[in-house]
Amino acid sequence: MIPAEVTGNISLPRFMRNYSVQLAWTSSDPDAISAAGRVVRRKEDQYVQLEATLRYQKNVVVEGVFKKTVKVEKYELRNLDGKKPVFAYYYQGSSLKDEDLDKIDVINYSFGYIINNQLSVSHLPNLATLANKAHAKGVRFVISVGGWGATGFGPMAATAENRAKFARSVVEVIKNYGLDGIDLDWEYPTTDIGSEKGKPEDKYNFTSLIRELRDALDEVDPELLLTAAFPAGSWGAQNYYEISEINGHLDYFHLMTYDMISYSSSAKTSHHTNLYPSKYSTSPQTSAASAVLAYQNAGADKSKIVIGGAFYGHIGTVTGNPVDDGMGLPTADFANSVTFAKIYTDYLNNPNFQRYFDDDAKAPWLFDGTTLITYDDPVSLGYKCEYIIQEGLGGIMFWQLGGDYESILVNAIYDSLNK
Repeated sequence: MIPAEVTGNISLPRFMRNYSVQLAWTSSDPDAISAAGRVVRRKEDQYVQLEATLRYQKNVVVEGVFKKTVKVEKYELRNLDGKKPVFAYYYQGSSLKDEDLDKIDVINYSFGYIINNQLSVSHLPNLATLANKAHAKGVRFVISVGGWGATGFGPMAATAENRAKFARSVVEVIKNYGLDGIDLDWEYPTTDIGSEKGKPEDKYNFTSLIRELRDALDEVDPELLLTAAFPAGSWGAQNYYEISEINGHLDYFHLMTYDMISYSSSAKTSHHTNLYPSKYSTSPQTSAASAVLAYQNAGADKSKIVIGGAFYGHIGTVTGNPVDDGMGLPTADFANSVTFAKIYTDYLNNPNFQRYFDDDAKAPWLFDGTTLITYDDPVSLGYKCEYIIQEGLGGIMFWQLGGDYESILVNAIYDSLNK
């Protein structure tokens, strides 16, 4: 029943003969194959001796012990040299399809937490299993830490002792689950937006955290990824971070070029994930291209900059007198979001909604006279991919994989980057 070579979790029998005989398992390398049958693959083959002791009616040891040496096959990752990698944020509970993994280079599994200045993943089910699934396709599997509303970053990064404690926990998680790096999503250093109260020193503590994490990862494997998510606005590039200081230590800057709308009580309908500015933008500086320029001017290598696509839209009810296209009007609830899957099934085929496309911004929206939806679609993502190639950027990422419908957006990105 136990295979000689494995690439994923195995089932170790616990009983035989109508539960009168129990099998107690031990492993020569629990980090590779645990006594519960959990398998963690690594970049080199591992040979593990499994041993089963038979006990009759729980207390009598049956003469003889079963032993078998099992090979855990190594995994091989895709070569990213010369590529424009596709980074997929993948939220726990969403499906992870083989056909999507064929077209994605890095999975950012979201989100790990910071508890007592350490990385905690105890709430993430099947972490090793999902990593094995990605590795079987040559896809890197990275743990993303934080997210909107997450706490713990400020106190953790505030002292060298706490940062060292966090770095040790990161290395431990990477080793335990066979992961390929870490992505930081601190929203945002120095500010009170989204998480705990910010402090001016967060800006410099973030630099120290990045530098020390890079050193810790390099001791394990210099190929481990260290990335971070950044706000799209130029204000963040100039004031939240020391971009030129962290540039040499980060592999990629993930620019969150979505949610680029106003959340104030006087909000008006506008694009939320436009490539270029237009008359319908929140401001003349609000666009993916403007964000790229801001981070490049702040000291980020263009080849490390990754722009974001949105697998969701913002939906709102226009409260002013409707006009033909619905843009630029007061809206009561524009902060609400809707997945692309729902947009596709409920709105795109609804005859009451008309699709518009802003050729300046390279962004679509839907409007039925009352409700407006701003979103990314295959056309707008195609323009983003063309821009990435033309400008020599690092690649594209998106939030999040579970929002797609029948891999429409994943396919659009893959086809555009591989014309």
